Amino acid sequence: MVKISSDFAQMQKHDIKIKKSEVKRIKSMDIKLILVGLTVIFTVSCLFFGTKNGFYDSDNYHGNGSAH
Repeated sequence: MVKISSDFAQMQKHDIKIKKSEVKRIKSMDIKLILVGLTVIFTVSCLFFGTKNGFYDSDNYHGNGSAH
């Protein structure tokens, strides 16, 4: 019986290691998916606001278009 219980304990340890590695892989996939989503949102918003003419083309803007 001792051998059976020690084999069972080793199987439990192995299962826990597999579960921890799966959790790490899922977390890294979630982070990558979030970063890809944020990249898409940022790119689309840059394209939208970059092509939208507003304040700088109006009579309210009193500059020459440079940042200095």
